[in-house]
Order: sequence, then C-alpha cells, then structure tokens
Amino acid sequence: MQGVAVWPFLLAIAAYVAYQTFLKAARPEVNILGLLTFAYLVSFACAGLLWWRNQDLGANRLELRDFGIAAAIGASIVGIEFGFATAFRLGWPLNTAGAIVNVAAALMVVPIGYMLFAEQMSLTKALGLLLCCGGLVLIART
Repeated sequence: MQGVAVWPFLLAIAAYVAYQTFLKAARPEVNILGLLTFAYLVSFACAGLLWWRNQDLGANRLELRDFGIAAAIGASIVGIEFGFATAFRLGWPLNTAGAIVNVAAALMVVPIGYMLFAEQMSLTKALGLLLCCGGLVLIART
C-alpha cells in the first residue's frame, strides 16, 4: 500500500471517534430517532456542500442504480446508528461497543470482498483475521 494517502483514514478515524463519543453522550431521555433526524439534516447540508465544492470527484448525474445504492447506504446508516444508540442505552461501554462492531464487521466483509469484488486473500491477511477473532473474544469477555 505504498503511496496511499493517509489523510482519508485519519479523517475517517477522527469522525468515527467523534460519532461514537457524541452518540454515547446523548441524553438517555431524548428520542434517539429525533436526534438522528436532525443529525441527518446536518449530514445532508454537509454532503451537499462537499458535493457542490468537489464536483470533479466523478459523474454528477445519478442513474437509477445509484439511487438504489444510496437508499441501501441510508438504511444501513440508520441501522448502525440505532444499533449503537440502543447498545449504549442498554449499558454497553463506549470503549467496547465500537471495537466489537468494527472487528465483527471486518470479519464479515472479508469474504464479501473475496466473493463479490475478487479481492485477494493472503496468508498475512488470514493470520490477521485469526488475530481479530482472538481479540474479539477477549474484548467481548470483559
């Protein structure tokens, strides 16, 4: 992965940490779906502004298939956020919930990448997956 820009990973990490922290900080008595609705309005404005300012990132005309993918992404986002919010309200700690979800999701997307996108598996990656499995067991036990 030489020559790969690091800033997108740093941005994603910082945003994910902020997301987890603020979601955990939500008042327990607030309706989480109302909170998420307002968050989506802010997301809509941010994404629209970034789209307007970065029109050279690809085709700006969406096709029918793109709307289906966007709908699936939107539904996935709601599932992620509602799942985390519910987990936090049921007492899951901030320092465990995100790690468990991320490692479990990573383990699930590896075969998807292999089967649907012809991504390669190596011995090093397989060993990493085994270590992830062990880490997931250890994190979930505490």
